[in-house]
Amino acid sequence: QIRSCGTNEIIEFFNINEIYYVKADWTHYDDKITSLLAKYNRSGIPLYIYINQGKVTILPQLLSRTDIVEMVLE
Repeated sequence: QIRSCGTNEIIEFFNINEIYYVKADWTHYDDKITSLLAKYNRSGIPLYIYINQGKVTILPQLLSRTDIVEMVLE
């Protein structure tokens, strides 16, 4: 698995493009996370969601830096 979202390059890209990256820890059961997963018909993690001007895109579980940059610049 490529850990694209946590790299300095991607964090800087997010900052420049005013993208907020939110990470939820499901190590211990949490009703809010479970509810969010259910909202997107998922029962587990990871779940990557990109929301741009109200349009929701569910992303693949394996992301590359190129995937992220291309998605944002579309």
